Amino acid sequence: MTTRLLILIRLFAAFSVARSSLRAEAPQAIHYNFDVSWSKEKADSKTKGVSHTKIVTNNYVTHIKVTNRSGEAISNLELQYQLYYAEAEGTATVVKHKDGKHVIPFIKPLESVVVDAEPVSLSTKQLTGGYHYTSGAPPRQIDVFKGIAATFIHEGKQVFEFVSDGIKKAPQESGKK
Repeated sequence: MTTRLLILIRLFAAFSVARSSLRAEAPQAIHYNFDVSWSKEKADSKTKGVSHTKIVTNNYVTHIKVTNRSGEAISNLELQYQLYYAEAEGTATVVKHKDGKHVIPFIKPLESVVVDAEPVSLSTKQLTGGYHYTSGAPPRQIDVFKGIAATFIHEGKQVFEFVSDGIKKAPQESGKK
């Protein structure tokens, strides 16, 4: 009986050593998963009057909240973001975006990090009473914030992407911050 027990112990020990050496050779793949949310905050506001038009320009800072749901701690995670807004130009509304990057040095599992994006300026133009644009544009034109697109890069590879509802992500512009 003791001989069988010794054989089982030796087999178990050999199996454990082989299993631990396999783990050391092939690190476990990370299953990237992030929860992304965003909010905007008015940083400042400027009002000016030009002719019969009142123009209010608001600067907004976008807070991008990233929660690591991967189950693994991740270091040097790059966040590339695009902030989308609709700008009123005469009778048309044009959707534009502002690109930016931020490196998150370290994020633990289930930890949340808030990244502040570069400010975006949105304007409201209001004609005074009784005036109208000859182009047929409305007397009040408002720029509005539409949403964000966020791409996560780890070790040189794209690992996760988030896009707000109703946004069609544009290609990332290289060379812009």
